[in-house]
Amino acid sequence: MTSTPRVCRACGQTILNAEDQVRAAIRGALDVAGITQTELARRIGMSQKHVSQVLTGKTGLSLALADRMLAAIGSRLRMTVEAR
Repeated sequence: MTSTPRVCRACGQTILNAEDQVRAAIRGALDVAGITQTELARRIGMSQKHVSQVLTGKTGLSLALADRMLAAIGSRLRMTVEAR
């Protein structure tokens, strides 16, 4: 399910797609809140294994699931769309 990350030719940094960015934000929110994947799984009624698979990119992440996870952590998903 995960794709090979792209790397910027100019600076060498990894370019994350939107799904990877949301996963990283959820992992960061877990760290800040001091909540384990096991506790998150309990709060949203999902197995810890499935939570791990979602957060590592082995399983897809929908916006609805991301919102549910973040709400259980005490955070929220906020996105913007900008014209090019």
